[in-house]
Amino acid sequence: MKRLISIFILLFLVGNSFAKTADFLGVKEVVAAKGGTTVLGKYPDYINLAEELGAKRFNIPTNVWNKMTPAQQWGANQKFLDRMIMRGDKVILSNPVLDINKVSGAFRQELDYLIGKGYRLNSTGTQLIK
Repeated sequence: MKRLISIFILLFLVGNSFAKTADFLGVKEVVAAKGGTTVLGKYPDYINLAEELGAKRFNIPTNVWNKMTPAQQWGANQKFLDRMIMRGDKVILSNPVLDINKVSGAFRQELDYLIGKGYRLNSTGTQLIK
């Protein structure tokens, strides 16, 4: 029942343009009005820049993240990216990408996923654009 209530609250907050943070089973995801800004990059750089800009970012508390399998971690990240795509957010990169082959880890996985969805790096490597 608690899980069902959490899902309902998350769905309500995602649809509410005044929402700032949704808490889904201990996972905080910043949400806002359609067409906002999301920051991606290396941890913790993207967290810091998103906070500075008032932008959305993917952030799961360490104690929850560490209990998740790699597949669960990517699944949560992918869901965040899919929602970002649906909102039509501007995508800012906290760590400029001049050579994608030098990017690794979860940030590279995000870039590959979004490039597969039709995004490309801008000329300065500071944004992903459609």
